[in-house]
Amino acid sequence: MLQRLRRRGGHLGRRLQSPKHDLLHLVTGPQRRQSSGRRPGAQPAKVPDFNGYTDVYQVTLDGDLYLKEYSFRINGIPVRDPYGKMAKPGTGDQAVNIVMDMSRTDLVGGWAPRPALVEREDAILYETHVRDFTIDASSGVSPENRGKYLGLVEAGTSHMGVETGLDHLKELGVTHVQLLPVYDFATCDGVPDSDPCYNWGYDPRNFDVPEERCSQRVYEKLSLC
Repeated sequence: MLQRLRRRGGHLGRRLQSPKHDLLHLVTGPQRRQSSGRRPGAQPAKVPDFNGYTDVYQVTLDGDLYLKEYSFRINGIPVRDPYGKMAKPGTGDQAVNIVMDMSRTDLVGGWAPRPALVEREDAILYETHVRDFTIDASSGVSPENRGKYLGLVEAGTSHMGVETGLDHLKELGVTHVQLLPVYDFATCDGVPDSDPCYNWGYDPRNFDVPEERCSQRVYEKLSLC
């Protein structure tokens, strides 16, 4: 079990809890083998005491590794970082994560304040699926935003004179929207929009990684940050 992911200054720290420590290895960079047949990486060292946990191993790497690929290997098997914030699309079970600096993803103007809810009984809930909500042309959403995260929040949409999207939900009096899973799906991994692969998201591979199929810039590794 991974205990902590940290990136600070010119260092990158990783902690992993594993009783099978003899062959624990942190692999960074492209998954190429060296001439010796071993993969490039670092060997974590055991931490004597970590808040009562045992079998915790830690490694710190120098340098700015932002957007670099990494994974763990235990007994020669690639293991995905369960708390990673980004994964390489289309890598399936190869367990390739990408180093993130979440401070670079902060919104320029910050988040909008949450509306006050005086009584929870006043809540009117609506459940939807990010892709299903806007994928059809009748959603009124811009073609480039259909089935995407941005399509879900696009305002001013309509179809044949009727409000659609979130504007329609507000018109209905909906106060809360519950989303079906938006974390990284195991199915439909890295497929293009034209692919008929369909998934509601109940087969998560990475709980802390957004599903890339709903992103407009799947392979650009957060180039906007």
